[in-house]
Amino acid sequence: MRRVLLAIGLGLALSPWHAGLAGEQAATGELPPFAAQYRVHMGAFTVGEGWFRFERPEADRYRFEVTTRPRGIIRMAYRDETKEVSEGTINGDQFRPERYHYQRSGRRNEQETLLFDWAAGKARDKAGDWEVDLSDGVKDRVVTTMALMQDLARGRTGDRTYRVADDGDIDEYQFRLTGEETVETPVGTYETIRYVRVREGSSRETRVWSAPELHYLPVRVEHVESDGTTFRMTLDRLEGMEPM
Repeated sequence: MRRVLLAIGLGLALSPWHAGLAGEQAATGELPPFAAQYRVHMGAFTVGEGWFRFERPEADRYRFEVTTRPRGIIRMAYRDETKEVSEGTINGDQFRPERYHYQRSGRRNEQETLLFDWAAGKARDKAGDWEVDLSDGVKDRVVTTMALMQDLARGRTGDRTYRVADDGDIDEYQFRLTGEETVETPVGTYETIRYVRVREGSSRETRVWSAPELHYLPVRVEHVESDGTTFRMTLDRLEGMEPM
């Protein structure tokens, strides 16, 4: 389920945002603060919930949080909740992470913190397990969702590639534009553009449907595992983002 939300825990209160700020940012092409709730399905069963929360604590800073928790039949075998937080600056039109934190709680308790030192040109695991060289445009693995949204909102359509610092290496997250489609959600019906995340040498596939009307927010994500098991994530609730 975490892979579905990353193609791109509870504890998230969907609170209202200041409408004036959202309007100003829409006018300049910047992404407004928002909170989005999703339902995750496997076949006909609801197996999880997820949330995206994007904040702008200052004009040049961001905080993006992704949380998940299992529901229904899958909770009997998988009770862990996860939270991932990316914090950093927005430099021009680029998200520049300074700190990424991953936490998993439940049957297994895990956490990881990555620190991005742009002055020194290094990203490192806080535990001291690894370090990699930084260059312009490198992201953490969770803020790529926001980077894709902002690129599309600024007219950078077509295939997109993002470099991501993860596990002692710089990986490439590639998204290929594959078409357009109308998608129905509990929030509304949207015209979307469809992307597929390309994984060389892997049969796993992730598809993302982004709605231009909602600043290219993903309104549906599907993840297909190697054995054909398919998870579908659908937008269920949205606050703080007015349709364009």
